[in-house]
Amino acid sequence: MEDNVDFVITWVDDSDPDWRKDFDKSSGNIKFTESNDPQRYRSWDNLQYLFRGIEKFAPWVNRVHLVTNGQKPKWLNLNCPKLNFVTHDDYIPQEFLPTFSARTIMLNFHRINGLADKFVYFNDDFFLCNNITKKAFFKGSLPCDMPIQTIPSLRGNREYTLLKAVSIINKHFDKRTSIWHYPQKWFSLSYGIKNILKNIYLSPYKDFSAFGFMHRPYPLLKSTYEELWENERIILCEACSHKFRDVTDINPEVIRYWQFASGSFHPKNITKDTFAKNISDKTISEYIDVIENQRYPIVVVNDSDAETITDFALAKLRIKEAFDLILPEKSTFEI
Repeated sequence: MEDNVDFVITWVDDSDPDWRKDFDKSSGNIKFTESNDPQRYRSWDNLQYLFRGIEKFAPWVNRVHLVTNGQKPKWLNLNCPKLNFVTHDDYIPQEFLPTFSARTIMLNFHRINGLADKFVYFNDDFFLCNNITKKAFFKGSLPCDMPIQTIPSLRGNREYTLLKAVSIINKHFDKRTSIWHYPQKWFSLSYGIKNILKNIYLSPYKDFSAFGFMHRPYPLLKSTYEELWENERIILCEACSHKFRDVTDINPEVIRYWQFASGSFHPKNITKDTFAKNISDKTISEYIDVIENQRYPIVVVNDSDAETITDFALAKLRIKEAFDLILPEKSTFEI
């Protein structure tokens, strides 16, 4: 049905011996950076709460596609009608496998069998902690988002991949035409005065420079993927050929950017419904409070700064206890 909205979740368990064997074999002498450090793959063992939150707080979802390299959580109910268990082999072209790059995994979502045109991408560290409606992600056929122009920082490898994504957009779209065809979308009052001023300040420049980023679930269109692959197959294949993230990759944010430039989005301040910080010794208590009191519909347990957690086992236990307080009952996604 045209109104269907699916969720796509990516998950990996670094404790799995088979996965670790493949990881070590493929990594070889690779030099790890912030974007591909093995710490990024460690499991908080709380994926079941994402599924419980989906069933309780977003019962309207059509189907949930769980994407893994073949690993299956021991509690997962493969017979759940709303679940589609997807392995990398099921949808990523064989020439790109095995892969340990989230970019390859994300850039091929449109190949997932049975995926609705409208879907929301979830990392395994995104959780629903209160009621949320379909309109939080889509308005009619359009994904809800906020294109806030920024000046690139050039402070890390990720920024270079984002610049590559922006260069693709500038190649296919005229910035001034994109903005002035949809002024109500680029200067929506919902963004707040500061963000509107950023767009006003950078609008006269000929090309797009960069866009603001927020680590949260993003609504996307399968048709956008198909259009991008039709126009930029070579550069996308190049990125997908890397088994680990590489500074020469094109960032999957290019999907959102294409939606911005083409006007295929509905203006909405997406920051108001999400709590997202780097979880650490300093923020763990704040996370507990936010989860237990359900202060936000979306909570992101962001583990990017792993070194700031001195006792990972204890932090993991405290987070699980907080989730269990608001989501104690098993979902139909569980055995």
